[in-house]
Amino acid sequence: MNLHKFRYIFIRFVRLLVPVIAMIAASIAMVTFTKQITFTSKQEKAVADRMYEYFYSGLINGRFDEVFYKTAFSHYDRKSDGALTKYGYVETLEDFVVFIVEKGKSSDDKVKIDYYDQATALLKKAKETEPFASLPSEEKRLMNNVQLFIQNNDVSNALNSLNELKQVILSRHKE
Repeated sequence: MNLHKFRYIFIRFVRLLVPVIAMIAASIAMVTFTKQITFTSKQEKAVADRMYEYFYSGLINGRFDEVFYKTAFSHYDRKSDGALTKYGYVETLEDFVVFIVEKGKSSDDKVKIDYYDQATALLKKAKETEPFASLPSEEKRLMNNVQLFIQNNDVSNALNSLNELKQVILSRHKE
């Protein structure tokens, strides 16, 4: 087998392997690190409620887009002393989609579907932009590296990052 054909097969194999490893890492991370926004006081709970209501008002007024969400997310993150950043940008948006569905139970179905579609479109875009957002920071860093190395056809560094990822996953699994 010539080197070119081997490299082609290897790159195809790695491209198939990355999503599998991402799913495994995400599963382990979800089992190991069940993340929640923890509201220890009524005041913090009130901040979260106001945040979702503010997002919802953006939908009603036709202003809900990526800039609106990021600006409001940053504002409420500061009010919660960084709790939203720890929880995650994508996860907060997922919770907002659930909020829309629950709030929409008492409103017009067409309106509820329109708001839901707007929020899920932003969620889909966020997941495409940050596909490893739900992983712990070390796994996220390694998966981003693997993705970058594969895009640049840097097989050697991609393999090194995959080996590092394997070690991180194994060490977390042992914990």
